[in-house]
Amino acid sequence: MSLLHPGLEAFLVVARHGTVRGAAAQIGLTQTGVTQRIRTLEKKVGVTLFTRSRQGMRLTQEGEALHRYCQRVGDMEGELLSFLGDSGTEASFRLVITGPSSIIRA
Repeated sequence: MSLLHPGLEAFLVVARHGTVRGAAAQIGLTQTGVTQRIRTLEKKVGVTLFTRSRQGMRLTQEGEALHRYCQRVGDMEGELLSFLGDSGTEASFRLVITGPSSIIRA
């Protein structure tokens, strides 16, 4: 569970993967959906967050600053969810299983 705005969540995943394609696969959105979230976020904050190239996306200085902010917020979110978890809140996680298709089908 993430309490971050969807635009910030997309931003963090693109920063981690360095590509919209990798981020889209992780988030479960189309590449267009991820790109729209990033563009909307850039419009909202009024700066370019990534340098785009054929090799991928790199954070600008402003993007680096926002990334540090999101990391701090993520730390605080973890503390909050841990505290709330003591109150009976469910935790969720994503499990990915890979292997040869003949084994996975069985």
